[in-house]
Parts: sequence; structure tokens; C-alpha cells
Amino acid sequence: MLTAIGTALAYGAVPAIIMRAVPVAETAAANSLNTLARTLGTASCSAVVVAITSVAVVEMAGGSHTTALAYATVFAVGAIAALAAGLVALTIPGRRRMVPRPMQLEGAAIAGGQDIAGRNEVPAP
Repeated sequence: MLTAIGTALAYGAVPAIIMRAVPVAETAAANSLNTLARTLGTASCSAVVVAITSVAVVEMAGGSHTTALAYATVFAVGAIAALAAGLVALTIPGRRRMVPRPMQLEGAAIAGGQDIAGRNEVPAP
């Protein structure tokens, strides 16, 4: 369950990181690439876990069981993958610098001399 929570938090955070790191015109392509990488990563991870756990099997009590070494190997591969992902994450560019622009509300005055947001900044006619 802890892994599922961590995965859900990461899946929610990565698109936000991508949106800050790429130009506005390229956000759709970047998020699509993220989805593709996530799908390929999930599929290949499943294949690697199955390959490792199916090779290291021991016969006990009339059945086949995966060895503890196989599980340790799976966790080691996962740790290496996490380290590699962390190193890749360090190469992500920082935030885009946003230059605030004053909002121009010409012709946006409503009755009572208020602007659209209800602030008294627009002179009454």
C-alpha cells in the first residue's frame, strides 16, 4: 500500500514538474512523452520482476516457491532504477522565470466603478 501511495504522488507531481520545465508551446508533447515513458517503464518493470522471480525457484513441500535471493535481487534492481531516475531528475531544468505583467482592464468596468474581480480600481464613469 505504501508503494501505491508513493506512485500516486509521483504520477501527480511529474506532470507539474514537466509543465514548469518546458516551453508553453511544448507542454502537450512533453506530457505525452511522459505518459509513453511511464507506460514503457511499467511494462518493462513487470517483465524484469517476472524474469528474476521465475528463475530463482526452489521446490519445497510439494510446490514451487521463489527464493529470498530473488526478492532481494528485485529490490536491488529497483533501488538501482530509483537511483538512476534520481540522477536523471537532477538534469531537469529549473522553473521558467515568469515576468508578472499588470493586467489591463480597459473597458472592463462594471457598475459602481469596480473591475471584474470586484476591486475598486477602475474609475467610475
